[in-house]
Amino acid sequence: MRLGGVEFFSGSPEGMLKWSQQALPIFERLADPEGIARSFHYIADGLREVGQFERSAELYKRSIEIRREHELGSVSAAIHSLGDLCLDKGDLPAAERYHHEALALAPDEDDVRLKGLLPGRARRGDSGGP
Repeated sequence: MRLGGVEFFSGSPEGMLKWSQQALPIFERLADPEGIARSFHYIADGLREVGQFERSAELYKRSIEIRREHELGSVSAAIHSLGDLCLDKGDLPAAERYHHEALALAPDEDDVRLKGLLPGRARRGDSGGP
């Protein structure tokens, strides 16, 4: 899987797709839900980069389902990626909905990438109550 990430960051989403698609059946044989969810997410990232938006959305959603079903965390990051995909497609209402959902989950998941987008009190875990 890490080789796929290297391919992606070096500008080859096709290479990332290849590595992630090879990893998926291995994680399925191992019955590793985290690896399966991560593979779906990375495949979705690669498909998004090559413009296959519908298939990408399906795989992001499948990754989210698996993460929720197995309480794996990182749901907010996956939902945020789905929101970014909606931006790519020009579906601003859906993008806004997914991004708000991701931000709402961020404090519970301790996702530092998304916490930086929250207002200061929420970022600190302060509900503002007495």
